[in-house]
Amino acid sequence: MNSQRYIKNIYDKFAKEYHKKRLDKIRGFWNEHIENPSLLELSKNHIKNKNILELGCGSGLFIKKILKYRPKSVTGLDMSEGLLEIAKKTYPQINFFQGSAEKIPFKKNMFDTVISGLTLHYIKDLSKVFGEVKRILKSGGNFIFSIHHPMMECTEKESRSGNEYILYPYNHNKEYKWKMMEGMELISYHHTFEYLINGLIKNGFTIQSIKETYPDKNSKKIKHEDFEKANKYPFFLVIQAKKS
Repeated sequence: MNSQRYIKNIYDKFAKEYHKKRLDKIRGFWNEHIENPSLLELSKNHIKNKNILELGCGSGLFIKKILKYRPKSVTGLDMSEGLLEIAKKTYPQINFFQGSAEKIPFKKNMFDTVISGLTLHYIKDLSKVFGEVKRILKSGGNFIFSIHHPMMECTEKESRSGNEYILYPYNHNKEYKWKMMEGMELISYHHTFEYLINGLIKNGFTIQSIKETYPDKNSKKIKHEDFEKANKYPFFLVIQAKKS
């Protein structure tokens, strides 16, 4: 099975339901109050008057946050036509393109900043992605991305206690399946810290910052059932790397 084609088809099928989920204050808690704030924190100083590409832009929900920092231009790229259809209706002034992160359909040195939120864990071989991002970035440009935290990908809640986790084998690059919502099962790949950092360095990037995510200051009032868990364990990882 081609996992990328599978992921594309799943997001096409559930595009409207996924978009609705992300807009819900409870079901969208993980993105809106944990991952998005951390991604924006490392991105915001590299947006103003810059040419921005959002890699894996989905239905365009992070575009609104990018536009607040007055970029010169914003371009969105995603595999899913279903998600892009929603994005185009919301932001008709933005150029959206359908395509893969492993073969980005743009010329070299086009962008000052590439931002990618929770997309790279769907791809097994990230060296192709890192190479493509380097190609389209201008010299000194920044690549800021979030991904499932490597530790949380190989842990499972211990059924007899809400405060303990079982740790499974860490040192591998195997796929795992997980359910985002009813009927929407996804395939992702485990990437270790070593794999991520060395992969970036080998492809000509210098690491600028690393952030492990926790709920933002506005999240406590949401009263989400996983608030305490998210305060104890970093579920996502954000990395800022500069093209050398």
